[in-house]
Amino acid sequence: MKIWILATSVSLTAIAGCTPPKPVRPDPPSAQLVTAEKSYIEDSLNSVKNSLKDPDSAKFYGIYATQKPNQTKPNICGYVNAKNSYGGYTGKKPFLATPGHVSLWGDVVIGGRSVASDVIIGNCTLAFGQPAKPSQDIEYRW
Repeated sequence: MKIWILATSVSLTAIAGCTPPKPVRPDPPSAQLVTAEKSYIEDSLNSVKNSLKDPDSAKFYGIYATQKPNQTKPNICGYVNAKNSYGGYTGKKPFLATPGHVSLWGDVVIGGRSVASDVIIGNCTLAFGQPAKPSQDIEYRW
C-alpha cells in the first residue's frame, strides 16, 4: 500500500512539474517626454527629499518629465543621491515622483522584486523613438 501511495504522489508531482509557467510579457514602454511647470517639479523633488533619511543631503541628477497616455499629470523621473542613516552617500538611485508620491528604486520589496522599481520602469521608460533622457551628470540642488 505504501508503494502505491508513493507512486501516485510522484506521478502527480511529475504532471504538475511539466506545465511551463506562463511568460510574463510587460507592456511596451509608452511614456512620452513632456514639459512640466517649475513649481510642479520643485514640489515633486520636495516629496523625494521628505522621504529620505537626510533630506538636506539630496542631490538630484538627470531630471525629466514623462507622461503616459492614460495619465492626467506628468511623472518627474531622475536620480537622487543622499546620505543614509550611517552618514554615507548611497549612490545615485532612480526615482519617480509627483507632489505627494515618491517611488525610490529598491523600496518595498515583495517576493524578491521591488514594487517601486517596477513602477519606475513602467512610468519612466520612454516609448520607442523618443529622444534620449537628459544627461545624468547635471546636478540639481533645491
